[in-house]
Amino acid sequence: ENYLARSATVASLLHLSSDDDLRMMKNTGVKFAGRVVWMWGNESRIEDLVTKGTPFVERLHAMDPDLILQGAVFEIVTTEVDKIPIPPAVLEEFGLPVVKRCFNYRKMLYGFRHRHNHWDEGASVPDMSRLETRMWFFYVAKRWIDMGLEALHLGQVGLMDDWDRGHRHWRDLMSRIRSYARKNARRHLVLID
Repeated sequence: ENYLARSATVASLLHLSSDDDLRMMKNTGVKFAGRVVWMWGNESRIEDLVTKGTPFVERLHAMDPDLILQGAVFEIVTTEVDKIPIPPAVLEEFGLPVVKRCFNYRKMLYGFRHRHNHWDEGASVPDMSRLETRMWFFYVAKRWIDMGLEALHLGQVGLMDDWDRGHRHWRDLMSRIRSYARKNARRHLVLID
């Protein structure tokens, strides 16, 4: 509750921050900074975000070591995911053979063209009941946790669980993310909304 009483959505802080933004956070005592790092499509820029974001997150934690920073994985996937290699650790996490391949946009989508091109041509709502979608979300969550983020916003569940009404696949994903965080996160936890 103390963190929530000092929370602020600072969307795009990594992308648009200035010294004024950081001074505002320090002077107002922000303890939970929401949506600091995220992508809306343009998934091929994840490496640039991690490269730019890691020292930025370190700078924020130097300013306030208790600060919880949030990353987001939204309810969109685009054909750009086809350019992202799947790390062996992600394949192993899901019990799959380690082979060199990239994520597959088509394997993340609902059947029957449901919610396909929902946001734009080649930009669709992912289906959480699909293994490829869970692997993608785990991959991005892992990247954000490795940067030092301790909270994750996982987008609009209602759009992504049309074929997961019991939330079984969501529970599986969150369990995997929490397990990863227990071993690897900055303070061995992750908050998920």
